[in-house]
Amino acid sequence: MDPIGAAGATTTAPLREALQPRTDGAGFASQVQEAISDTNHLLQDADRAAAGVADGSVGTVEAVLSLTKAELSLRHAVSMTTRALEAYREVMRLQL
Repeated sequence: MDPIGAAGATTTAPLREALQPRTDGAGFASQVQEAISDTNHLLQDADRAAAGVADGSVGTVEAVLSLTKAELSLRHAVSMTTRALEAYREVMRLQL
């Protein structure tokens, strides 16, 4: 029995897909570049949503959702940057 499906989730395919190792040859650098690009797109969408609220073409809920997605993506990017720098510093402290 699928415990996630039993809890009422409609589909677990995206989660299962995300947990599978990539086999398309995409390296670490391309994954980082893709994540940065996605974050940039979310930030641009949030800017457009904020402007849309100002002129009345976008609803408040949609704008808040867009801004929240952008904020979480940016926080994640900053967190990953911090972790990468910490790992680099740790490697530099190793004595060979």
